[in-house]
Amino acid sequence: MGKRGVLVMNIGTPDEPTTESVRTYLREFLLDPDVIDLPTPLRHLLVRGIILRTRPQKIAPRYESIWMEEGSPLRVYTQRMTKALEASIDDIQCEVGMRYGNPSIRSGLEKLKEAGVDELLLAPMFPHHAQATTGSSLKHAYKQLKAMDWKPAIIELPHFPSEPAFIEPLANSIRPHLSNGTHLLFSYHGLPISHLKRSDSSGKH
Repeated sequence: MGKRGVLVMNIGTPDEPTTESVRTYLREFLLDPDVIDLPTPLRHLLVRGIILRTRPQKIAPRYESIWMEEGSPLRVYTQRMTKALEASIDDIQCEVGMRYGNPSIRSGLEKLKEAGVDELLLAPMFPHHAQATTGSSLKHAYKQLKAMDWKPAIIELPHFPSEPAFIEPLANSIRPHLSNGTHLLFSYHGLPISHLKRSDSSGKH
């Protein structure tokens, strides 16, 4: 059996809670055609001409309000989880790869390649499939693998929206806060109908 590796992929985060860092992150994120699938000229006009001129300075203070000493919460917790995963499985190397920002998918793949990994699990941390999350992350990972001329045996982590191992920890985190008068409000990030029709004709996600 070859050396096994896992690339834990998440959406990404600015490097710092500053206007310029947020602008850099949003530029990479929103110019991805799998996120905003307008024709290229219109996408650039919208992102560069409108969004990047106004949004970074508005949301940088929000990032700063949740920033941790070690950095962005998403990056910190993804890295902690990845280290815990590596510690719980024998003979495996795990790396983080953010779709946008750092550490990048490319940097994670390079570390795994340098370690001699020849069996690779691509693990997007998105329970449901969406063009703008799982789809974009996997597409980018394969693009980087091709650019690196690296051909390990690859497995993709299946989607897991109803897996007990995913649901139970969420339920356990909620239970201590429940009382007879508690109301739970679930907030979801929406998707364009065009994305749903294109990438999930089954309606399962």
